[in-house]
Amino acid sequence: MKKIYSIILLICFSFSLYAQTEYKIPPKTTDSAIDNWLEDNYAYTNKNMPQMGKLILFLPGSGLNPSAYLLILKEAANKGYNVIGLKYPNTFSLAELCSKSTDSSCYEKVRLEVLDGKDRTQLVNVSRANSIENRLSKLLIYLKANYPDGLWNLYLKPDGTPEWSLIIAMGHSLGGGMAAIIAQKYYTLRVAMLASPTDYSDYFNRPAFYFDKPHVTPSSHYFGFGHNKDGIQRYAEIWKLLGMDQFGPLVNVDTTQSPYLMSHMLTTGVTPPQSDYHGSVAMDAVTPKNSDGSPLFAPVWEYMAFPFQIIDRAGKAQGSPEGYMLGQNYPNPFNPQTTITFRLPAEVHVRLSVVNVLGNEIAVLLDEEKPAGEHTVKFNAAEHNLTAGIYFFKMNAGNFYSIKKMVLLK
Repeated sequence: MKKIYSIILLICFSFSLYAQTEYKIPPKTTDSAIDNWLEDNYAYTNKNMPQMGKLILFLPGSGLNPSAYLLILKEAANKGYNVIGLKYPNTFSLAELCSKSTDSSCYEKVRLEVLDGKDRTQLVNVSRANSIENRLSKLLIYLKANYPDGLWNLYLKPDGTPEWSLIIAMGHSLGGGMAAIIAQKYYTLRVAMLASPTDYSDYFNRPAFYFDKPHVTPSSHYFGFGHNKDGIQRYAEIWKLLGMDQFGPLVNVDTTQSPYLMSHMLTTGVTPPQSDYHGSVAMDAVTPKNSDGSPLFAPVWEYMAFPFQIIDRAGKAQGSPEGYMLGQNYPNPFNPQTTITFRLPAEVHVRLSVVNVLGNEIAVLLDEEKPAGEHTVKFNAAEHNLTAGIYFFKMNAGNFYSIKKMVLLK
């Protein structure tokens, strides 16, 4: 009976962990003036997890809809983030429009018109109503009005425009470039670019000129991830123009565990389904999976876009300044040993422990003062006679608190 009871508890806890609330919202429902690109927006919360008080805004690639990226959206929700997958004007190839153009500002004009709806070029026709800025504002207003307990109000200024300082701009391909142009115009919490940006001028034989311009969001907030068979050197050339190389060289996530030597430029060589290298770093259908069906690159997405402070349901910050990070253990699943990495912005007392699904502490890995910087700790389950199953490791450091799941195999 005790064994059955434990299994039931484990199943219930796992269900709670992944019990996201999903909202599929047609753009026209939020604003009747939106008259094109009408596929559903997706929004997620997971109230069973500590709330971060941060919004992930995900922008799909060319011709794709948010529904092609649900794994990323759900991973973010399961970390306690508010999440939006936004449909926007993306039914064109920007390279076809601009790569051979004699207009040195072609890429910038198209992207800015998609962002704010101001007429800058004849290559696209995006009204203010159909722009990213309006679509996001109206969707947040809708979510705030219809789901008031979802913290959606945090991401709106009093004038109804997005509170970009609490938003992580994330996107794939065309959408990753849109995240970059948002960060050029506004101060964003982070910028996560998957297989992007790809804005390269064949006519001028160089990346788009707007990458040379100052960007409001600092370089330290930019992160990129691409496949090494998908033109990674071209991505890296653009990433360097954004100042990302000052945080280290390209790091291969296949051979380096999170936090990937703190690099902001990441690559992979894993062969994806259908050999879709461009889509493999983000898209549900072709991103590599672990044996349990979970996305192989989930730790990469988390490192790039998901590492901030917890707030309470009233929107009050509970500490955890940017700079603290508890990384996902590696390998995971593991047997019997795994490595846990964490980062500290200053010297602080750290307590790192392992608990079971009932919350009972089974091991204390650290309980001491640690200096600022990156630290690693090894955990050997064999030393504690643990059975196969789900466990959690948690860290307290000053006002910072974080907990993550790990799976022990036998």
